[in-house]
Amino acid sequence: MGDDLLFQPQQEAGLYAVRGVSGEPLPPEPLEFLKVGQRLSSWAAACRTVGVVVLGDRGGLAISRDAGHTWDAPVKDLYGGTVVVSASDTGDQILHQSSETTQLDNGDGVLRKVKRPGDTVADFRPLPEGGWITADRVHGLCSTADWKTFSRIGVPSAPVTALAVSGETVLAGTETGLFRAPPCRSPTPTGSPPTGCSSAETTSSTWTHGPRARRWCGGLGRSTWNPWPNAVPTRG
Repeated sequence: MGDDLLFQPQQEAGLYAVRGVSGEPLPPEPLEFLKVGQRLSSWAAACRTVGVVVLGDRGGLAISRDAGHTWDAPVKDLYGGTVVVSASDTGDQILHQSSETTQLDNGDGVLRKVKRPGDTVADFRPLPEGGWITADRVHGLCSTADWKTFSRIGVPSAPVTALAVSGETVLAGTETGLFRAPPCRSPTPTGSPPTGCSSAETTSSTWTHGPRARRWCGGLGRSTWNPWPNAVPTRG
């Protein structure tokens, strides 16, 4: 997170920050967002934004937009579930998911109800030309222009646990390695949805893994994914 490092010690309930890691780092300091009787359930961070799901009395989704220095009051309606944070040039974006609702703050500070592809979204990224790309362990990658309808892109070789979009490249981290491909453009949804997706195109994508290429249902035209040399597998 810029010049700060956030971490959760093993078997501890809270978060800590090390400030100024590029110079002379300060000793770890606890982030003050838990009240008496509360505990941390889920957290995520990107750029300067931290989202935490707090359980217990008066818990909910709490957000810090200055790397944990100050916190908004928890949104009590968003209790339990998980949170994902994605950095964006137009404002960091926050996705909260629970068994009852899924809500997205697309960078303007307002949480709105949205749909998700099917399973819990493990990661998502805004695309340079608009729209988003999402990843979950069941359906792999999907793209969406509105968080209402989704286009299935497919799975390179294993469940996708992390995403990154940089310029002309999309990186997908899996448990078997890192894959890259040109960025996907936001779809105009057509066709029939794959199992678990609300709507999707039915064109095909080609994912390249080693010497073999395999065709998958769904996607945005043809996309070729190539293993990133010497990449370390990612674990979710």
